[in-house]
Amino acid sequence: MNLINRPLALSRRPETLGTHPDLRPGETLIQMADNSEVMGALTLMAIGLRDHFGAEPPVCVPIMRGAAGTMDLLNKVDPKLFANIRPMTISTTDGQRRLPQPRILQYPNPTELMGERVLIVDGVIDTGHTLIVAGDGLTRNAKDHDVPPPRKIESCAAVLKLDAAKHDLGELLIAVAMTADKDDWVVGIGDPEHDGFDLSDRFRDLPAVWHIQTPSP
Repeated sequence: MNLINRPLALSRRPETLGTHPDLRPGETLIQMADNSEVMGALTLMAIGLRDHFGAEPPVCVPIMRGAAGTMDLLNKVDPKLFANIRPMTISTTDGQRRLPQPRILQYPNPTELMGERVLIVDGVIDTGHTLIVAGDGLTRNAKDHDVPPPRKIESCAAVLKLDAAKHDLGELLIAVAMTADKDDWVVGIGDPEHDGFDLSDRFRDLPAVWHIQTPSP
């Protein structure tokens, strides 16, 4: 995995957020980056992506909902970064517990991806399993519909949790805006108008980037 940019290393800071509608008793939000740092990291990643793709902007395939905010903010940094935006939806839970295998609920139209360079956008990469499922799923869906697959599939993410990956992402992952420790639970995004990283669908509207400290069992 050779990244085209240098990501911002996140770390837990003394600043905490004591109140938020989604906070439950005993939970604490510990800041990892403020809004300007998040936007700076995403801007550097956008510059790297623009240089990487050159005169051929990719079709953006954000993994919804977790990557919606990342994709929107990258588009805000550079409106010409993507040729088109064609989301896909992947579920990792059944609403209560984590599924043994991520399930693709919605594919982009494969005819809109055939022969194109594709950039999958993810929010937070933990084990990397969802990203592998997404990349394989786009290729398989094209085959199922008897159309040519994308010419090349690559990906980027807002946050990569270091040493948490259980899959070799190889050349699939080309850019990361921020890195966190494998034990950090990252929530927020940097813009309250966009869906961010969540914990059981909580904190999606949280500005900046935080670690959610939950009570010990």
